[in-house]
Amino acid sequence: MAGGNRRTYDLMEHIDNDATFNQLPAKDKWKKLKAAVPKPARPQSGFTRFFSEYMTKAKKSGAPKELMAEAANAWAQLSEEEKDTWKQSCADEQEAYRRSAEEYKQIKNSLKKPSTAYGLFVKERWSALKAKPKTGRGVKPGFKSTTKKISQEWKKLSAKDKQKYVDEAKRLRTLYVTERDAILNGTRRQFNMNWIGGEEDVQMAEE
Repeated sequence: MAGGNRRTYDLMEHIDNDATFNQLPAKDKWKKLKAAVPKPARPQSGFTRFFSEYMTKAKKSGAPKELMAEAANAWAQLSEEEKDTWKQSCADEQEAYRRSAEEYKQIKNSLKKPSTAYGLFVKERWSALKAKPKTGRGVKPGFKSTTKKISQEWKKLSAKDKQKYVDEAKRLRTLYVTERDAILNGTRRQFNMNWIGGEEDVQMAEE
């Protein structure tokens, strides 16, 4: 995350027993912390809320497939205005879920190890190759052919040309390890997600 966004996340928030946690090896600690980040629950859609209330009011029982078909038929008979009312009843929850899901994705990405030198090269070249057609007919390159092409390009690079990717990979890993170890050593609870944006973002978040 770049642009000076000051984003931190309390990784210890969902650890129930600090004493037991602190006795774990560093590798197991980090694994447990990553697994403890709660994934947001997807809220009901307009139809699922309708179905739930329909079954509650009907107080019916039977084979799941038959009940679902009956509820689906009842839904189909609703006017578009009535369906919109049900959909709007979930709009706030859906928007809150969208924001939570995006934040969850950012947190999980920030907890991953940074890319290797080759990984950084792949990301750079993939974006460039996917941005333009492969043929005059406007056909985009496929995954397999693009991956093969990038691999060949990497092998042809001189050590000097590869060095900038090696340096960047080392720099990002240093930032990542610094943030990770601060949590594992108990220096702080808040994990600075901005390490992904680079050293400047890390410093801004720590001010």
